[in-house]
Amino acid sequence: MKKRKKHGKTRLAAKIARIFAAVLLSASSFTLASVSAAATAVPDVFFAANGQAFALADTSNTKLTARGADGYVQTSDAPDSVRRYDVCVFGIVPVKTVTVKYGQRRSVALSGESFGIRLYSDGVMVVGFSEIDGANGDRRSPAYDAGLRTGDVIKSVDGIAVSENSQVTDIVEKSGGRALTVRFARAGREFTASVTPIKSQSGYKAGIWVRDSVAGIGTLTYLDYDSMTFAGLGHGITDADTGEIYPIAGGSAVKAEITDAAKGERGAPGELIGYFTDEYIGELIANTETGVYGTIESAPSEAPATVEIAYKQEVEEGEAYILTSVGDGVKRYSVMIEKISYNSAKTKNMVIRVTDDELIAKTGGIVQGMSGSPIVQNGKLVGAVTHVFVNDPTRGYAIFAENMTENGENLLKKAA
Repeated sequence: MKKRKKHGKTRLAAKIARIFAAVLLSASSFTLASVSAAATAVPDVFFAANGQAFALADTSNTKLTARGADGYVQTSDAPDSVRRYDVCVFGIVPVKTVTVKYGQRRSVALSGESFGIRLYSDGVMVVGFSEIDGANGDRRSPAYDAGLRTGDVIKSVDGIAVSENSQVTDIVEKSGGRALTVRFARAGREFTASVTPIKSQSGYKAGIWVRDSVAGIGTLTYLDYDSMTFAGLGHGITDADTGEIYPIAGGSAVKAEITDAAKGERGAPGELIGYFTDEYIGELIANTETGVYGTIESAPSEAPATVEIAYKQEVEEGEAYILTSVGDGVKRYSVMIEKISYNSAKTKNMVIRVTDDELIAKTGGIVQGMSGSPIVQNGKLVGAVTHVFVNDPTRGYAIFAENMTENGENLLKKAA
């Protein structure tokens, strides 16, 4: 009996040792993983309001805190100043030093209204090619052979600036088959190509398809009556054929009436159905990665209610709501912010899930046309809806409001 008891104690001690070693290894691995994840997940620069504390919301269970040179004091009383902080895991292990720029917090008027968008291109965009039957029996695309590719933006043909499809067609047809110099833009650089049209049965052709304008319906995120500007969509308008952000020379924004909604289902995103009205909102000045921006034609007679813009570090996982219109006016619908990512693509900073039974019954969740719907949490504008998950229409991506307003400010500075 004593011998078996000794062996029993030995086995128990070995088991406890193994469990203790596993716990230590797990804790060590978790800490190292947390440090590594925090270092890559935290951006180099943050913005904060003058006189307010800089703190990071716990979005990944790593207990991130910010520590300044003066200990844990995280407030800058000096307006419009720049300070540096160490970001620490569990308040102990420093993983990264970040720069915090203090400034005046902005406030905007929330929208959530549907609006119609008409964009006119800065040049004409190449959206495809076709092979032309030549006189000698060969089939080819002179434009493609000359080096043009889908997504290129043609600025001029034969020295003539072009902004409409018909202009390109007219110049090619009247070429008589002589070589034409085509100036085009690609990835921010300009190039030239020599295109020699082929004579087909219906005239001279270059074997190219181009587009000069796009139109669609989205949601207006906010209006800034201090700068008389607006922003919407939360992502850029891309060409349906090329997937490239559509370059614009101008455009207009008008209010839209939603008449119906095609309900989203797993594998088949829904969409808002409506029409443009004659009620003018303003002129479009930019189509960018973070949304469309424009100038407001006129301010309301009475100052509208405004809300503050939340900085990205203030956004929390948890309850929030969106403002959107699905045919019966702008309404508030509940959502859950499930995940926050500081360093992901500019338009995919949050994963949200629609929890509002009324909205799910009407649309199935997020549908095309709701992009730009403002997201409000703790009384601040934290972001805007940008994309729906194809396999789960109740969930989708959202952009930080800070990203939208920062880009809007930069656009105004360039225009000044």
